[in-house]
Amino acid sequence: MSGKTGGYGPNMMRSYGFVVPGNPSDRVELPNQSQLPWLKTEGLLTATGFTLGALPRYWLGDHFDGRLKYSRASRLAADRDPEEGLTLARRRCVLLSIDKWGKLWGGPLERAKVYLAEERGRVRKVQAAFEQALASLPTRIEEDEQLLADLGGGEAAPGRPLTVAAVRARLEHKRLLREGVRMMQLYDTWLAERIGRRARGRSRVLGAS
Repeated sequence: MSGKTGGYGPNMMRSYGFVVPGNPSDRVELPNQSQLPWLKTEGLLTATGFTLGALPRYWLGDHFDGRLKYSRASRLAADRDPEEGLTLARRRCVLLSIDKWGKLWGGPLERAKVYLAEERGRVRKVQAAFEQALASLPTRIEEDEQLLADLGGGEAAPGRPLTVAAVRARLEHKRLLREGVRMMQLYDTWLAERIGRRARGRSRVLGAS
C-alpha cells in the first residue's frame, strides 16, 4: 500500500507542485482544535479499522505513528479494493492529526453506559468541528471534482497544470476533512451499539431475576 500512497512529506503542493491522494504525511488542522475534547484511543481506533501494534525496534520512544496499524479486516478490505485502501490512508492521516493536537487519551475504554454516553458527547463536538471546517471553505467537494473534470481535457494550455494542481491540493484537503466527519460518525455508531448491548444485557438479567 505504501507504493499506492507514497510519502512525500506534508505541504506537497508548496514543496513539489503535485499532490498524491492519501499521502501518509498529510495532516489536517482545525481552527479550534486546542479547545476540542479528547477522545479515547482504543474506541476510536477499533471503530475506524485500526489497532496499535508493537513499536518497531528502530523507533525510540512511544511513537503513535509507529504503532498505528490497520486491523486485519481493514487490510483485507484494502487488498480487495484500492478505493478502500485510499480511504484507510486518509483515516490514518486524520488519526495522526488528532494525536498531533494532543486529543487522544490512552487507557481502556470504560464499558459503563454513562462513560460511553459521555464519549458520544465528545465525539459529536469533534464531528461538528470537522463539519464547520468543511462548510467554511468557499467551494464544495463536488464543485472541485467537476472543475477538475472540466480542466482535464486541456492541461496543456498555458498555466493549466498549475491550476489543476491547486484544485487537487484543496480537494484532497477537503476529502481529509470529510473523512474526519465520517470517522466520528462511525465512532458514534460504534458507541451507540455498545450502549444498546449493555441495555439489552441488563434487561435480560433483570428479567431472569
